[in-house]
Amino acid sequence: MANDASSHTSKQLALVSMTCVTSLLFIIVGFPCATRLWDLSFRVNSSLNVLISLSVLLLRPSWKTTCLLRISLLLNSAGMFTISYQWCADFDAWAIGLMMSVGYQTLAGLVLVRTHVPRHVLLHLVGTVSCYMARADSPSPLSLIEGRHWAATIVTPAVICVTVMWYSAGDFLIRKFVAVASILAMSPEKLERHYPSGSTSEGRSPTRSPTRSGRSSASSGSGSSWGKRDFARVPDGLEIVSYVGSGSFGKVYYCAWGDQHVAAKVMSWTTQQIRKFDPLREAKLCLELSHEKLVRAYNFFQHPAGPNEDVQEVWIVQEWCDKGTLASFCDTPRCDGRGLRYVKSIMLDVAEACAYLHSRDIIHGDLTASNVLLQTRPTQAPQAGEREPIEFVCKVGDFGLARVLEENSTSFLTTQLGTISHMPPELLELDASSKRMSRKADVYAMGILLYHALSGKVPYAGLLSAQIIVFAAGPLQKVARYSCPRRLLRL
Repeated sequence: MANDASSHTSKQLALVSMTCVTSLLFIIVGFPCATRLWDLSFRVNSSLNVLISLSVLLLRPSWKTTCLLRISLLLNSAGMFTISYQWCADFDAWAIGLMMSVGYQTLAGLVLVRTHVPRHVLLHLVGTVSCYMARADSPSPLSLIEGRHWAATIVTPAVICVTVMWYSAGDFLIRKFVAVASILAMSPEKLERHYPSGSTSEGRSPTRSPTRSGRSSASSGSGSSWGKRDFARVPDGLEIVSYVGSGSFGKVYYCAWGDQHVAAKVMSWTTQQIRKFDPLREAKLCLELSHEKLVRAYNFFQHPAGPNEDVQEVWIVQEWCDKGTLASFCDTPRCDGRGLRYVKSIMLDVAEACAYLHSRDIIHGDLTASNVLLQTRPTQAPQAGEREPIEFVCKVGDFGLARVLEENSTSFLTTQLGTISHMPPELLELDASSKRMSRKADVYAMGILLYHALSGKVPYAGLLSAQIIVFAAGPLQKVARYSCPRRLLRL
């Protein structure tokens, strides 16, 4: 409920319903041990919890429901404070109640509000123990020694130790435990089946522009020199100038093609690999698309990559985008006036490209900053009243994972995913039968792109794919520390 989803999950509904039922029970039973005033206070607390629970069940998930749930956790703590302060049974029963309430606070915090969980648990634990220690003295000196003093001697050091450990490493331990549990639960075969090697957490390698000398800064080294014959042959009419970079499915070269400079994307594959990606289908799709915010494809060539015709090679000749990728540009926060002007222009360009693709019933499926190229904007005078446009235009490319929807269809089943950090939560389910790709995948990726452009950081950087799968449904809140307009942060 910490993220704005369309409906509550079954676990969230179960916890809220349980809170509502137990609060109703507390209203009926009351607190017989306490005085009339404390008993009334306990019943009022339980009544407020019932009202909050019912409100959450009736409302859609939003920041309002998150606030209500946080209040509910605080009311739960206040109720436990009252019980501990007026406790009249033995210590063992109180200790069991304390463990149960701490367990509920932890579980409800992780499932419902997801943020500041250690603070909620610490407040509950320290407050409950303090109220128990401050309760009225027992009339029997023996029971006083064996009861409160003994409890203080045993419980206080434990509370201090747990407090220090939880406060210093609570969030870290939560993330580690959940991530490790997720990784251990998956076999290597299941990981490969559901999240193939082509699905990465960091996206393709960024495309680099050649240097002024015409040679690429990446053309040196054992794995990056095009002169080492990492392709079968160069199609007629193409002259390779320099090596640019490589991605998950191919390599890119800066080439001369007649009287213009172009980019040539080279991909080779076998008949077994065609199940994961089909370069020929990508090449044909590129030629069918025509929009100023898409990377334009001029032609493609296909030929065997060697004597064995099972290995094929495709060259896609595309327009050259001279300013590299959006990933290389998004390297710093842009929340000031000038930066927001860049972010707005970038997102409008990408949105135009996506709108065109969706109008053609095409889902890109891998909309990342590495797949958005930057090209110098043609010089033109701004119209009256308009601001000077930014110096480049964004063009969406790389249609290796793009899919065309069938007639009268809005989604399709898929096991092939793009960049994990940009995939919506519904596509990260282990159940392959529930993975339905739709236009919403591109909309979700647009949100990740906006986050990347504003914060200057790749979401989930440094995490494994399995860890990203665990945390993908959670909110990306790091951008909130930048001084962005509130409306933009809410978006």
